[in-house]
Amino acid sequence: MSANATSSCQSSNNPTAAPGIDKDQAGPAVICHPDYASQSRGDGLIGQKTVAAFALGAMVLSLPTGALAETVVCSESLVSVTAPNASRAQSVCTTVMATLPKLAQCDLRLSHPLSITVLNDLPGVSDTCFGYYVCDGHRIFVRSPGGIAEITQLSRLYKHIAPEVVFDSIVVHEVSHAAFEQTACEDALCLANHEYVAYVMQMWSFPLVVRQKIVEQFGQDEPVEPIRLNDLIAVIAPEKFAALAWQHFNQPGNGCDFVRALVNGNVSLEILWQ
Repeated sequence: MSANATSSCQSSNNPTAAPGIDKDQAGPAVICHPDYASQSRGDGLIGQKTVAAFALGAMVLSLPTGALAETVVCSESLVSVTAPNASRAQSVCTTVMATLPKLAQCDLRLSHPLSITVLNDLPGVSDTCFGYYVCDGHRIFVRSPGGIAEITQLSRLYKHIAPEVVFDSIVVHEVSHAAFEQTACEDALCLANHEYVAYVMQMWSFPLVVRQKIVEQFGQDEPVEPIRLNDLIAVIAPEKFAALAWQHFNQPGNGCDFVRALVNGNVSLEILWQ
């Protein structure tokens, strides 16, 4: 078992397969991120895992596009936002434009146009899924703050955070998934690597007081070893993964240098069972 496999590879912007999914699978795939609002439900595969892959045809056809009133193109970016009103769309653009420079510090950039759709409900997924990124077509779907507020069983990560703050952080999380998928080499696109980048950027986006509370509640004594940032923790304890990822990112010698190493395939958080 190794938590620090090394490889070297070239960037491969392959939008047809989700990280961790067999690349021979036909058809588009969806990645549902981040964690679900509740981890203690019996909804089968999609209710228990952070990443789920399935055919999108029926789901996309069922989206209530007629109810979406406004589409805004975020200035000087490849991002467009469709939301119930222009104010919400513009607020998402503001969040995106604050996130892109942070991603760029770690050499993560969008290379394809990205669309973000805000809905009160997300058809085709668990009612406690707050957002997901679709590799094929480079699309993000996010549950609105109102939709988030209606969820009665929030995960421990989001339980005491205002819905607007949760919403903004999930936009950051999903945009980070998109940037990592569009930048990283194909061998780097495993679950733990994806979640490390997404949760680091999400934690970075939180107000300082929120970030400190998450680390105090779910973090550990430093240093955080990479072996603790594995697929299993990302799936069964995403709040702990988020706290540990932020602590690890801020340790000397890590930060964006570690993210660049993930992107280039020089290091990996993937555990290889032998």
